[in-house]
Amino acid sequence: NDLGLAALNLPDSACGLNSAQVSIDVGNFGVNSYSTFTGYFKVGSGAVKSQSFSSSMSSGVVTTFTFDSLAKFPIAGNTYQVKAWISAANDADATNDTISGYSVKNIAPDYITLNDSLWEDFSGNNTYITGNFNRGWKATPTSSYYWTIENYYTQSGSGPYYDHTSGNSSGRFAFVRTQTYQSGQLAYLESPCVELSDTVSNAVPVLSFWYHKYGAEMGDLVVQIKNQNLNWVTLDSIIGQTHFSYSDLYTKKEIDLSAYLGQSTNIRFKAVSKYGDDGDMTIDDIKIKFQPVTCDSISNLNISALTDTSVDFTWSNNFGALNTEIQWGSSGFTFGNG
Repeated sequence: NDLGLAALNLPDSACGLNSAQVSIDVGNFGVNSYSTFTGYFKVGSGAVKSQSFSSSMSSGVVTTFTFDSLAKFPIAGNTYQVKAWISAANDADATNDTISGYSVKNIAPDYITLNDSLWEDFSGNNTYITGNFNRGWKATPTSSYYWTIENYYTQSGSGPYYDHTSGNSSGRFAFVRTQTYQSGQLAYLESPCVELSDTVSNAVPVLSFWYHKYGAEMGDLVVQIKNQNLNWVTLDSIIGQTHFSYSDLYTKKEIDLSAYLGQSTNIRFKAVSKYGDDGDMTIDDIKIKFQPVTCDSISNLNISALTDTSVDFTWSNNFGALNTEIQWGSSGFTFGNG
């Protein structure tokens, strides 16, 4: 009889990784069938977690078992060693019952408060790098359809002339290199870990960035954030071509992040390719910053049903605005005296 551990399955190190499920792959390497065993795991200096498992395992079968208890990684910035083992009746070989030496890190965030922000203009990066960018930005994959850095003019038929920050070749911008005629390819650009303070009053956290999407075969840009369950949630999408010349001005996008106050998270830009190679989408000057809630935080103001004595207004409150003040008076009245 020989029941052994084939694998210990742990989460990847991540931002906001306070707890996660642990599973083990258990194999029957003997001749006789097994039906029960006990599994154990231990995180750092924490308590040993154990669980009895029942499952018919014939010779040569490897089965995955998931513990009910979660593994805890409570302190941001700490790396935790994880060990797992099993015990089974009449197990003749104990040398394959334990797996150790695995580690998981709860990545510490950069804190975003009223006076601190995340700012990325890509100026510290060399052109055409792939993979790991400066200041903790990470791009995957690194070939075929991928995020990289340029300082001017990506190719004929697509992209901007220069970056948004400086408007000349001294600057840098991030763009997706399109090299193959294949639709549905994905490229990801992920931010470092940040935490949005929940102690700031009369202001809301806003993600802003500038984009340029010139190219006849332009794909889609999807903006995502990681929630507390470590799943990616879509915040907004910019579909297809939005610019029609190299020299078109960049467009600014702002997204309210109020729903993620107090959370450690990452932002991710997902590019989705369209068939063709004229699809070099570009982003620059990414910022997460608290913005005061002011009267200019409304949009889509519409006026209708105008008469001598009445008018209908409709508008959208942006970035956490709870109340809107409307003043009116005779033409030319002084604001504040309406």
